Parts: sequence; C-alpha cells; structure tokens
Amino acid sequence: MEDRYLFKTKRKDTNEWAIGNLIHTFTGMPYIVTEYDHILNFITIDEVDERTVCQCTGLKDKNGNMMYENDIVKRTDKPKAGEPTIGIIEYDIANTAFLIRWIDNPNYSPTFPWKEKIEVIGNIFDNKDLLESEK
Repeated sequence: MEDRYLFKTKRKDTNEWAIGNLIHTFTGMPYIVTEYDHILNFITIDEVDERTVCQCTGLKDKNGNMMYENDIVKRTDKPKAGEPTIGIIEYDIANTAFLIRWIDNPNYSPTFPWKEKIEVIGNIFDNKDLLESEK
C-alpha cells in the first residue's frame, strides 16, 4: 500500500497534473516531488496549486487505475432502481477513511468494497460537467 502516500496536484506553471510526494516549505508553500535520486536529492520539484491537492487512496478501480481523493467514480455493475451510480471520493476526517459520496443518493460508502465495481471517470477539477449531468 505504498501508493497511498502519493498525491496528485496541478502544477502552477503548466496547470498539468503531477503525481509524487507532497512537501511544504517552512513558509507553508506546497511542492510536489516527482523524481529524486537514490540519495534523496530532489531532481524534479514543482510548485503546485494547493486547492487541487488530492491524496491517493492506495486502491485501484476495476481497470487498475489509482483512485485519488476528489475523483469522480461510476458504478459499472447493474444497480437497481434508486441505488447510487455516480460518486466522489472524499476523505472523512472523523472516520479517518476515504469514502464515496454518492451524488444521486445522499449516502456515503466506504471506498474499499467498491473497488471492483467502480471506475474513475474524472475528477472534480477537470470534469464538473459529469456531476451536473447527474443532478
């Protein structure tokens, strides 16, 4: 489960997604380290937009894609009428766990049991239209 320590966030200079380890300077400015050598000298470090920082859940969806906080997921099994189909992965501080907040059904579910039944279809930063179509 070492992937759960990964983060993804948008770089400030290019607005592209970067995946790596999140660090903060003594002033609190966040950076993402995407590459380092065997002595832990940083090779690639980028300033990031702190509003887009998403922690990895350590789990993969049914297609083998890593799931991150703020990802939009869709059920791929055949839900019955009234069951949730689209959700957002969120971190719940009270339960110290990643949960799925279902958009079309006001419930939360633990992420782990769903990993074989859902696929990541986007995220709340790049794909807000996916959420609007489900309301």
